[in-house]
Amino acid sequence: MRLPIMPLNSVVYPWMPVVLTIFEDRYLQMLEEVLRGPRFFGTALIAEGKEVGGPATPHPVGVEVIIARAWPAQEGSWRVIGIGRHRFRISGPVSQEPYPSVEADYAGLKEIDDAPAELVGRVRELFCEHLKLLAQLVAPMAATMEIPTQPSRLSYMVAAHLAVDLTVRQRLLEIVTARERLQVEAELLKADIAKFRLFARAVPSDPGKAEHN
Repeated sequence: MRLPIMPLNSVVYPWMPVVLTIFEDRYLQMLEEVLRGPRFFGTALIAEGKEVGGPATPHPVGVEVIIARAWPAQEGSWRVIGIGRHRFRISGPVSQEPYPSVEADYAGLKEIDDAPAELVGRVRELFCEHLKLLAQLVAPMAATMEIPTQPSRLSYMVAAHLAVDLTVRQRLLEIVTARERLQVEAELLKADIAKFRLFARAVPSDPGKAEHN
């Protein structure tokens, strides 16, 4: 299947929201055609090249984004709100004209919810602690999120919130089964929690009081 694609400096996950500002002519043309048709396109993390300007080589596994809303913004740009959907594997080179597109292969990337309940429960507990600490430090809204119980959805929500670099984010996307992804994420959550606790101890609970000491 031929799929229009936007190589990005970020990793999109299935079921996770994405907000994009589109302003390059090639992607504006892509958006116009997509909005007249299937209302979805591909995204993938850039392996080589730049997000804006010249061509970019994406990593081999990406995610479809289905457009929930799109509207014109400032100076001819468009804002797009979408939701990650299916993973795909890029087969062959990226065509650049009239905008980037790839041959997308979906075989072998169907979501496999094979994680046992004990693992799901353990990761949910760790993620709750992670969000609680994150809310104390920087993002109060994080503590109010509804955490899914379906293994694959849970694994992607966790992946989207981990404080890890892009290489790790891409590796989490490429893991085939929810069980393996959650196993890796349990260790990453523990590491994040340890870091957040150190940060929390370093931040005064009453900044105003700290300034007077």
